[in-house]
Amino acid sequence: MSDGKLIIDSKMETNSVHQELRALEREMNNFKREMELANYKAMMPFKKQVIEVENSMFKLSKSMGNYTGTNKEFMASVDQLGKDYKKAKDNMINADKMQAVSMIQTAGVMMNMTTQAQRIGDNYARMKNPMLMVNGAGLAVADTMNKIANNGNAAVLSLKMLGPNASMKKLLDMQIMINQGLMRFQMVAMAAAATGAILYGGLHKAAMESNKAYQKSFETMVGNLKKAFEPMVQVFAMIMIPVFNFINAISKMTIEFNKAHPVLAKIIQGILLLVPALTLILSPLAIGIGLWAGMQAALSSVWMLIGPLVTGLAAMSGTVWIVAAAIAGLVGGITYLWKTNESFRAAVISAWDAIKAKAVEVFGMISNLFGMLSPVIDMIAQKFNTIKSAILAAFSGDFSQLGAIFAQIIPSIIAVLVGGIPGLIITAARFIPALAQGITSNTAQLT
Repeated sequence: MSDGKLIIDSKMETNSVHQELRALEREMNNFKREMELANYKAMMPFKKQVIEVENSMFKLSKSMGNYTGTNKEFMASVDQLGKDYKKAKDNMINADKMQAVSMIQTAGVMMNMTTQAQRIGDNYARMKNPMLMVNGAGLAVADTMNKIANNGNAAVLSLKMLGPNASMKKLLDMQIMINQGLMRFQMVAMAAAATGAILYGGLHKAAMESNKAYQKSFETMVGNLKKAFEPMVQVFAMIMIPVFNFINAISKMTIEFNKAHPVLAKIIQGILLLVPALTLILSPLAIGIGLWAGMQAALSSVWMLIGPLVTGLAAMSGTVWIVAAAIAGLVGGITYLWKTNESFRAAVISAWDAIKAKAVEVFGMISNLFGMLSPVIDMIAQKFNTIKSAILAAFSGDFSQLGAIFAQIIPSIIAVLVGGIPGLIITAARFIPALAQGITSNTAQLT
């Protein structure tokens, strides 16, 4: 019975909460509808003015091309319509209370926004890791600075500076001015820094060269500054000399240690070399959510930059690897067969001899039509033998002959392009009919 009573009480309590929520929602919706209706009624006269001005603008634009007045009268009408339009729009903005709601929401959220430093601090407290919780003081400072920055939002500053009774137009103008001013501030600050460095540096240099009083005053100031900071310099030296001596002693001990334990010294210094690399690798810890989650967040932040490259490589890498492996395997297989299989080697040589013979036969046929090409055919046959020897040597691992051939081919091609081809074309043009007849009668051999 007690369990049943608890269930009933729980259901009744839940229903009561639901009823309260529904009542609050009805109240808010009713207030929202009332505000929207009042807002609409307040804006109606000015909206009517806007439509009337727009209608006048359409009429004026329609008269262009057939306008009977002077240009001065036309521009005066344009100016007046612009003033009327701006006034009506400004009145609409001032009457629009819904924009005030948006501004209040923005300002309220920014003033109470949870900072990143606070989130990281809360997460470190949850993790209870002493190595992470030591950053609490720094996070507190960052949290304060972040809150100050949030309170510098344009909406917050506008409401704070102008107050709740300012017109909506003035509030919006203040927001616009602040946001634009931020961009102006950055440009002005950079320009001022650069200009000041150049200007004052130049003036100082010129004054040091031409104005003895300025030079004397500057040198006196520098001398007095040195005297003024002399105690600080002495204190600094008093502090740092023992530090330097200590570091020197440690260095000497390290040298002796390295001599006594060379292997261990290399291990230790190797660890020191790893520190910068590990700092980079573990940099996602700075996000404040642990290493693996930090790496995930870091990847998410840079994915827009590296995503296209990664996707593109993923879309083609498999194919590239397969083709590369196939080519490597084919070349390796051919090389292996050439070195170990006499039948394969004989087949390759036989095929090359057949190709060479057919090429010589075809060029021999053409030489009957062009007697001037007979020396070329002999040269081609000789080159085929040379290339054959070079290829056979390459299969055996000697590529020097191929390199010599390529070194000879390039100049020959250039010489032909410069002087040989034009003369060859002129000569061949006279024998085109004979060439056509020869090709027709020897089609089978050419094939």
